[in-house]
Amino acid sequence: MRIWKILFMTLVLILLTDLSSAQKTGPVFLDKKHQHSISAEVLAFSYSYAHRFKCNVVFGVSATNGFSFQVLLASSPIQNSSDPDEYDKPYEYHFEFLKFQFFYRFAISNRFYIDWGPFVSIPSPMDDPSWGNPSLVGIEVALYVMVWKLHIGLRFKVAMSFDSNFSYGEKKYYALYIMPLVIGLGF
Repeated sequence: MRIWKILFMTLVLILLTDLSSAQKTGPVFLDKKHQHSISAEVLAFSYSYAHRFKCNVVFGVSATNGFSFQVLLASSPIQNSSDPDEYDKPYEYHFEFLKFQFFYRFAISNRFYIDWGPFVSIPSPMDDPSWGNPSLVGIEVALYVMVWKLHIGLRFKVAMSFDSNFSYGEKKYYALYIMPLVIGLGF
């Protein structure tokens, strides 16, 4: 329940920042043909490059390295191989070590934009199963508010998880993750 409060407060902050904007022209970052940005997420850093082909046609690539912290919001049931009537739960937290993504950038307003697209991630190299180390393939949606050259936002992931941390072998399941705070600089 605590994560829902954090999520709600983050969304309220994003909306208030966007609505309180008195800026009449769009940020220079979203108007550029070549858009570069670096972001920090707890213990991870990412670099993104987007190319603006036309007004609302912006495609890009992103790479993240480090320990990107994510919170599991929901997952499909994971059937236990030793007892078919029992279901296991994945770990509530997940750290990914390396992520690659292609994305489409859509500006909602002159200060609010969305990046969404397919990604693939490699888990952290720690052997400790308590780190929650599934490999992920899926779609990520990131919501950002621009404040000068800074962007502040959050990311959601819907992913197929390939988790080998179960004692009876690898399991595949669908999961919804959130990264509650992403701060970056666009240039």
